[in-house]
Amino acid sequence: MQLPQYRDSAFAMELFLDAIHDQDQPLQRSTNVPGSVKWADGSEIAAEKLSYFQDQKGQLEHEFLVELSDRIGEAKAFEFCHTVAVDWFSGAKGRRGPRVSGLKAAVREYVVALIKPSELKDVVILDQQDLPAAMLSALDVARILQLNHELLYKHLEAWKAVHPNADCLSSDDIFLRRGLGLDQAFEEHDVYRELDFINSYSLAFSSPEKFAQMQKNKVAAIVNGDLALFDHRVLFFSPFVPGMMVGQLELGIIPALKALPLKSQGEHAGIQEYLLDPRPFDHWEAAGGLDFE
Repeated sequence: MQLPQYRDSAFAMELFLDAIHDQDQPLQRSTNVPGSVKWADGSEIAAEKLSYFQDQKGQLEHEFLVELSDRIGEAKAFEFCHTVAVDWFSGAKGRRGPRVSGLKAAVREYVVALIKPSELKDVVILDQQDLPAAMLSALDVARILQLNHELLYKHLEAWKAVHPNADCLSSDDIFLRRGLGLDQAFEEHDVYRELDFINSYSLAFSSPEKFAQMQKNKVAAIVNGDLALFDHRVLFFSPFVPGMMVGQLELGIIPALKALPLKSQGEHAGIQEYLLDPRPFDHWEAAGGLDFE
């Protein structure tokens, strides 16, 4: 409960209150069921009032699609939403398909517009050289990132207003996280690079807990970063995308423009916890004035 990513969580507090009745009982982790979709637990959704995003789903979809169509054009907006809601969400096969690959190629073009191609190895592990033609331009990607930035601010503020800890919850207390199965635990001096040009994170923590436990003989781990760290890095948020299931509270995150330092927080109930550099990183400043407007 002292870890910053759990300190203001109403659901973590419920788990803590259950655990303190037995001094040898760790906080309960969500159990992974092999072959199942890794939904966020209903108990977490209820405790954290994440049902806001389920209840408002239709309104959020309409708002996102109208704004996206206005910024990148209706045809590209529909193709983007279909690619994320259908191909990306369908699993490994869909994510290896041509539409998702074209979307990754677009993200790569955007990142390369901000850093040197030779620096890609410092921020992403899988820099595929054989990606197809980009689905969108770098400018389109920039506009999508800006739209998600605006709508996340608006709707996270609305969600915070109904949260049980509304009186004390600030944006600095909101964390995104990603569950990983590692060959070996990160060392204290290691830096973190994203696996690919699109990476799954969650606003909830029960879903990443399940992802972390998927692979046998791997080190279960969760990397956590405060919201500011992902500024202008959110390509999609599942409640916004028409036809996409809300259940994982999933965010598609693109690479940062630098490798991020990691802070090990130790093992807790069988999962290694890591905190990503909490300092915000300004894409536009790093771009040396590159203007996407």
